[in-house]
Amino acid sequence: MAKNLLTEYPGKVGGSTPQYPYGEPRDVITNGDGTGTPWQAELIKDIYGLLQAILTEAGITPSNTADNATNSQYLDGLRDILGQDELLALAPSKAEFEARTRGKYAGSGFVHWGKHSNVSSSVVNSGMYSEKVPVIANNVTLGRDATAGGVGMSTTDLPFVVINDVLLNLGGIDSGGATSRITLPPAPDGLDKRDGSGRYPDLATAVAAGTVDLNESMINASDITILRSPVIPNDIATSDKVYPNSLKQFGATSLDGVSTNDTELNPMWTDAIFASDDTTTYNCWEWSTLPDANKAIVINNPDNNIYSDNGDLKQRPLEV
Repeated sequence: MAKNLLTEYPGKVGGSTPQYPYGEPRDVITNGDGTGTPWQAELIKDIYGLLQAILTEAGITPSNTADNATNSQYLDGLRDILGQDELLALAPSKAEFEARTRGKYAGSGFVHWGKHSNVSSSVVNSGMYSEKVPVIANNVTLGRDATAGGVGMSTTDLPFVVINDVLLNLGGIDSGGATSRITLPPAPDGLDKRDGSGRYPDLATAVAAGTVDLNESMINASDITILRSPVIPNDIATSDKVYPNSLKQFGATSLDGVSTNDTELNPMWTDAIFASDDTTTYNCWEWSTLPDANKAIVINNPDNNIYSDNGDLKQRPLEV
């Protein structure tokens, strides 16, 4: 139900216009009929309270310009709220999301190894290989699309892994999506001081510091965790980021036809695989800039691991 000003206040409101089809309120200039609209305070508070609630819920700051039927922040707010509800309806609930894998797999680990390169000299194991091409040297590559020469016994081209009850598609780490490349840290050269205070200028100095050997140098590589899934999920509204295939180090410029943002949005330090890594790419979607149609595409892809939790969209991402 809604008030019709033309019938409620005959002779006291402006006539119908495209901006105000049911009459335009006007100020009372002098006392008496026909000089303006005698609004009641309770009616004003009731209406304006609703309007403020719409703007607040939609996160819209009033422009301080009057709304009309062709340009309305309130209508934008309603569309935003209704759109959020529709998007939430597309996402599984937290319970439904967790039920996908819980009890299906015994624990964390690889479910499918994926395929590997058809160049035998580069194969490390099923679904794993290393390439000597200079631009991608010093890396371990996981999975390979069959159309790009992937071979092997795996039933999937790309590897799938379960971590913390979440099934993750390892397709696109620092690559275009047909594989995943994990850059390895450089091997120790004997010049890094064991106490972490810096580096020796040359090998002779390092040997001298260790008396007769490199006892005071770092000569063994430290173990690094290759795949990890944060315990705290990504709150999409707070971060304004969604990670394609749930991968923080996603390398492709699009997925499912939805373009990603590049590293200008995401500082490089957040995606470094190891301390000196300055090459790994980090593409994501900036959620607030996506049209609702694209948001629906993103939510509907189960590899993005998005679910609803008490009215909020969450994502369980993977980082390398």
